[in-house]
Amino acid sequence: MVKRDGVVVCRLKKRIGPATNNIAEWRGALAALDYALAAAGRETIELRMDSQLVVHQLNGRWGVKNEGLKPLVAEGHRRLSRLRDGGRDVRIRWVPREQNTEADALT
Repeated sequence: MVKRDGVVVCRLKKRIGPATNNIAEWRGALAALDYALAAAGRETIELRMDSQLVVHQLNGRWGVKNEGLKPLVAEGHRRLSRLRDGGRDVRIRWVPREQNTEADALT
């Protein structure tokens, strides 16, 4: 889900088949970053997630132990670099799950 000034401008939803919750969270983050890359004119981008793992790995605070997540994390960092190299201010923030109920409803 993508919001601007509190208004939903896009809902992103995709079936990924059997996967762990961490892989699903990472795929969601990558989809949001893809959307941000395609959306011209946005100077500030804020990715909010209830997955502490993804937020802290994208922010570089946590390492990646799981081999299956390493390619997803690397791809996330590549996309962040592309956004930042394009002059965009990108912020990644954790939000408590109870504040993310609208996104959870997209299952």
